[in-house]
Amino acid sequence: MKKIFLSILIIVSLNACKNDKKESKEFTEQEGINVEVKNKNILKFNINAIVSGNEEFTVYYLDVDDKEISKKRSVSKKIIGSEIMQTINFDFPENVIPIKILFMTGKNQETKIDIIDASFEMDDVVFEIPGDKFFDYFNPNKFIEYNRTSSSYSLKVIEGEFNPMFFSRIVLIDRLEMFFY
Repeated sequence: MKKIFLSILIIVSLNACKNDKKESKEFTEQEGINVEVKNKNILKFNINAIVSGNEEFTVYYLDVDDKEISKKRSVSKKIIGSEIMQTINFDFPENVIPIKILFMTGKNQETKIDIIDASFEMDDVVFEIPGDKFFDYFNPNKFIEYNRTSSSYSLKVIEGEFNPMFFSRIVLIDRLEMFFY
């Protein structure tokens, strides 16, 4: 009996020591435990915000090898409008630290966006941006009206055109390099 128990213990220990780089969720029916294995070297951009209308947010990025923004270097998320804060997560590809970020906020002209905070994280390192400092790291274009006291953004049409987006400021890229390179 001791040999069987010892054999099972060794097998379980060996399986637990495997270093699997793929992100996965596993569920063991006997134990009823969800286990989430996180990817290494994946930069995550998270925004906690109240988004009043349905939207699709897209983050475009340039890597060191890129010369211009393209659809293949983008991550999109559909947002259901709500008066409750929600977390919007964008995962960059493995081993990518962007040198420029373009954050497009959608096409719904009536949408109001209250950014509570944002963060970039990789492995166990987190760089947090409070909502009142978002403007220090991202520059809105002319289609976004920023209210500095409430950290809220309203979208607007100018001469029949509408293309709201934020551009990363150099200070953001410097911080990403400092935290994640």
